[in-house]
Amino acid sequence: MASACEFPDELITRPLGYVALAGLDSQNNAMHRSIWDTFTVNRRQEKVLNIQLIPGDAEFPRKKPKQRSSYEFYIPKGIFKTNWMKKHMSGLPALVVVFYDLDWNDPQWKEKQTECASRVAVIRSSLYGRNSKIAVVLIQKNMPLPPGEDPQAVHRAESLCQACELPSKSLFVLPFSDHLHGYVTRLEGAFYEIAQAYYTAEAKYVKQHKELLNKSQHQLLYVRHQFKIGFYNELKQDPNAALKHYKQSYQYLLEHRLTDINNLEIKLCAGFLNYKICKISFQLTAPLDAIGQFRKHMDYFKQKSGPSELLFEHFAWVAKQFHLFGELFQEAIKNGLQAIQTQHPGFYYQSAANATMTRREYCKKICQFSEAVNSDVLSGHLEFYGQRPWRPGCQANEAPDPGLEQAGILCLQAQELAVEHFLVIIPLLSNAVGQFREFKCGRMKRSCMTQMGEEYFKAKDYTKALNFLNRVAPYYRAERWFELLSSLLVTALRCAYLTASAQDYITFSLELLGEHSSISNDEKTRIQMNLMRVANNTIPEPEPGCDEESIIQAKQSWSELLQQTNENTVIYTIDVTSLAGFVQCKTSLEADNFHLNEMASIKVYLQACSMYPIRFSELGVKFNNTLYDERCVKQDKTDHATDENSDLYLEPKKVKIQEFKFILSPDDVEQKLEVKQLYLRLGDSIVLSWTGSGLDANISPSFDSTNYGGGRLPIKTSTDGNILWDSIHISPITDILPRDSLISMSVHHDAPALVDEYYPLTVTITNTESDKINNTRLKITETLTTEKTLPSLYKDTAEDENAVSVIEVDLKTMETGQTEKSTIYLKANEMGQRTIEFQVTYNMSVSVGEEMVNCSCSKNESVEVNIQIPFSISVKIASLKFQQIDKVHVGETFTAITYIKSTSPWPIDITSSEMVLTKNFQEANGNLTSQIAGLELQENDIASECSCLLAPLDTHRSLMNLPHKTLQMGRYLVNWKRRSSKKVVTTKVNLPNVNVEFIPFFVEATIPPYGRMQECMLCHYTVYNHTNRVLEVEVVVKASGAFMLAGSSQVQLRILPHKKHSLSYNMYPLVCGEVLLPQFHVNLPQYQQLNSDAITQKMLPTHAFVKPHATHRKEPLTPQDIQVK
Repeated sequence: MASACEFPDELITRPLGYVALAGLDSQNNAMHRSIWDTFTVNRRQEKVLNIQLIPGDAEFPRKKPKQRSSYEFYIPKGIFKTNWMKKHMSGLPALVVVFYDLDWNDPQWKEKQTECASRVAVIRSSLYGRNSKIAVVLIQKNMPLPPGEDPQAVHRAESLCQACELPSKSLFVLPFSDHLHGYVTRLEGAFYEIAQAYYTAEAKYVKQHKELLNKSQHQLLYVRHQFKIGFYNELKQDPNAALKHYKQSYQYLLEHRLTDINNLEIKLCAGFLNYKICKISFQLTAPLDAIGQFRKHMDYFKQKSGPSELLFEHFAWVAKQFHLFGELFQEAIKNGLQAIQTQHPGFYYQSAANATMTRREYCKKICQFSEAVNSDVLSGHLEFYGQRPWRPGCQANEAPDPGLEQAGILCLQAQELAVEHFLVIIPLLSNAVGQFREFKCGRMKRSCMTQMGEEYFKAKDYTKALNFLNRVAPYYRAERWFELLSSLLVTALRCAYLTASAQDYITFSLELLGEHSSISNDEKTRIQMNLMRVANNTIPEPEPGCDEESIIQAKQSWSELLQQTNENTVIYTIDVTSLAGFVQCKTSLEADNFHLNEMASIKVYLQACSMYPIRFSELGVKFNNTLYDERCVKQDKTDHATDENSDLYLEPKKVKIQEFKFILSPDDVEQKLEVKQLYLRLGDSIVLSWTGSGLDANISPSFDSTNYGGGRLPIKTSTDGNILWDSIHISPITDILPRDSLISMSVHHDAPALVDEYYPLTVTITNTESDKINNTRLKITETLTTEKTLPSLYKDTAEDENAVSVIEVDLKTMETGQTEKSTIYLKANEMGQRTIEFQVTYNMSVSVGEEMVNCSCSKNESVEVNIQIPFSISVKIASLKFQQIDKVHVGETFTAITYIKSTSPWPIDITSSEMVLTKNFQEANGNLTSQIAGLELQENDIASECSCLLAPLDTHRSLMNLPHKTLQMGRYLVNWKRRSSKKVVTTKVNLPNVNVEFIPFFVEATIPPYGRMQECMLCHYTVYNHTNRVLEVEVVVKASGAFMLAGSSQVQLRILPHKKHSLSYNMYPLVCGEVLLPQFHVNLPQYQQLNSDAITQKMLPTHAFVKPHATHRKEPLTPQDIQVK
């Protein structure tokens, strides 16, 4: 191929300063091998030098013997030399390092010094005329002393530098020790500095030539010198300076005039510079600069096509530019650049592929094969990039030898004809597909996949082409891009023919015959004829545009395939649901539901869009129940394929209707009947299958959700009497319902129901059918709203009956007019609403068509029962003074008062009540008896009763060391019944939890129920010790002005564990009425934290009732006898 696609590896490879190491025998010397591995293999940091191992007598590129001192009469022959970059990257080192094994104390120092100097002299002679630096590294086995402490080392180092004619900075020592990696790293740093100095000097040397140049004669040298300076800066790892000089070189190049002679050279060199500028811009995280540079580059050169005979060469160069930039862009993304969906490498790979396709087109137009072409014209080595072998170094405006120029062009054309362009295009498209997939550009990805399929077709790899086209076609079909789809299917049909893929060939033919296909009518006619040949097991005619050799092989493959089809009866089933085929079908079940005593009816509408009428051999409908499949099959047994009276003979654009009627099965009652599949058989081996109703929403433009089920619209017809296809209603689903029941059923009950009562519901069933009914069953079901809802239905009110959610009653056979009654009970344990379903099922034989069908009929009735509580119960915990308390003391009597408020609209009789206590509490006065037994409560009536309870001391000794504990008291039971019912039920409620506190003592007062003024009252105060130790008690009695007190007013006691002590006092009342008693105070020195006095005051009565003094009067009192004070 011509050099338009030429791109040297030196441009792609990252430029690194070249350092050559001599004197290391890595093959035979283990020490040298370790040093070399440290330089090359065991690296941790990024490479900044290109370090290579060379032999001691290596030859380097020689410098030209004569240096140019003036450019006055010099005419440059080209721009970039082909060997210059390679020479400076791997040929001419910036630094040559000579390694030599020599210790400072070596006994043979003189001899080895001389040998080392001779090696350096050999290297220096090889580099004669070059500015490359030379350094010496002494490999020493002994660790050197710190600088200045070894006079011998200093003296010998100076001697060695003089012998080798090297400055002292070029002599290094490498101790071979455990820290070898650190020493090598320091050496690399020194080598890098020397190499930088070398490349800086080289760049300055090139800059000096600028003063000797003029733009009229040396425009190409301006370009070359700036490129060299930029390349030197890259070698010294200064990308910013390199970018500056590359841009300047590119600008000088644009100023040069383009001709047909230098067109390729200018474009190639511009491509090199553009590549360098874009690459460094990406490295400097300036992607917008790189993209902008590339766009300007292509905008300028895309019209610079050069000679018309070599247009293919221009597009080869364009493709290479897009390809290289795509690779740069992709590499930048791998290094962390964030690309976007509208700007990523995929577009550049695709542009490169498109340019290569254009190149191929021009190759077909321009290039002509000729055996007289002399290929020797293209032989020979070129000194400059982009020049022609038959006129190297030519910078004239016209070709020096037109005949030779024409011969060279013919050779390039012949060379282009040998290029397999698809080998270039397919990898580019594959890269583009990968990028479009990564950035989620679905449509662009599919466009490239389509191009790949076409390229594989041109490459005669028909299997891969068919694979790619098959993967893209569904998307174009779904998005309704029928123009693109038709173009794709034409190529796919050719691939299917050439690969003898009958399944694909039939599929593509069906779709190309459809109304959405954009191919010509003649093509549709030809495809229809071929389709009929395949249906009749004959070989189809070849597709136009196929290779002749491939057609011969395809005919042989088709012959073998059809032979196997005839022998094994192969059926090709084509799913046309999602295809835009030439046959359309719709199904419509004639009603949204059918009763079991009715005939089900379904209509199938068929329409063909082919060029000529077509006859199918069989039509079938398949349901979700295979029982009905055999009842909906229509076979066309007409002998003549063109018989218009045939049921399955379809004329273009004319709708044909096929109706099926069938009897429904009793087993499918309450089920849905759904059309699962329709099929049409064409010939003996082709079956067209539709999933569902036959309509695909992606293809049919008339699809509307309102036409899929829902209201049924009338079918419209055209002026010529043909049915309008878009007006046909689609209904693929229907419900199978049981025969309507004619019996009567009623439910009687008195709402609302009360919680815990047996609530009766009576159902009455009367047979009003025209004949007796069999297997009659009544099913009563309670709807449980949540998982926690318990069943509450009972057959009777027996105590051992368990609640259920379903009750079934067998009524057997009922004659016409017969009535049956049944009662069930509902007992709910919580208020709310319950739904009870009553269902009567029975069998009855009815006539459907010409058959007798045993129909199962049912009658349903639903009852909502509102449930409310019969009464509300509240409990109050109080002291013996009937004051509400929040905690009780162990061993102290307290009261539990219950209040029952009726909320029932019906009268309620309370038969008894009971308080069931836990072991933590007991009755204070023995067994409790119900105080509300026999009461009748109307709505809003309230009944109450009071019970005296205590927390026994023996049970609560565990609370001795605790402040208090919350305990459960037990449950309160109320036995009651509705006035109209005889069944007594029990309602149970939980008594409230009580905080029980243990106190170490208890005080009990024994006081007469009343006293009489001026008569002595004997009162006893008893103090109990509830603890397990002796209790010290201080008692103080404070006198009251209403009493005279006789007894100890202050006393200290010691009470043994679980014992008591009584104190007696004579109280002499001085006044009458409700009189304040003397205050009895108790203090416990052992329990200072306990407010014992406050507790004591709550235990004891505070007042006593005192009657007046008894007097004996014979006459009644008068107002004057009473003195009011």
